[in-house]
Parts: sequence; structure tokens; C-alpha cells
Amino acid sequence: MVLRSYAAVGVFAGGTDEEDRTAYGRLAELAGRGLIRTPVTTVVSFDDVPDIIGAVPTASPGKAVVRIS
Repeated sequence: MVLRSYAAVGVFAGGTDEEDRTAYGRLAELAGRGLIRTPVTTVVSFDDVPDIIGAVPTASPGKAVVRIS
């Protein structure tokens, strides 16, 4: 939906406070055990950000990291 600019009217994309606490607690546990990984596929300089943004529709899965310094 995000990539195609669709809208869902009357939909609440969230849970109860207890469901959220449970989900975030589980995510924190998995992260603490090193079981959640964020694949970094590209590291670019700040000057190259426009090129990376333009490549988003065709980019491979993973994250782009922007080097500021």
C-alpha cells in the first residue's frame, strides 16, 4: 500500500496497549539475542542521497546507510 499510494478508509493499523507492549517486548528480546538483523546493502555519502532516493523503486532488499562525515 505504501509504495502504491493506496488508502484504507476506516482501518486502524494498531493494536491495544497490551498487544503493543507484548509485541515490542518480543522484538526487544529478539534484538537482545541478536536474532534481528538489518541488512545494509549500500553505504553512500550525503551528496549521493538524491541518487539513492531515485533508485528506491528498483533497489534490492536491504537498507541504505548515509555517511554524514
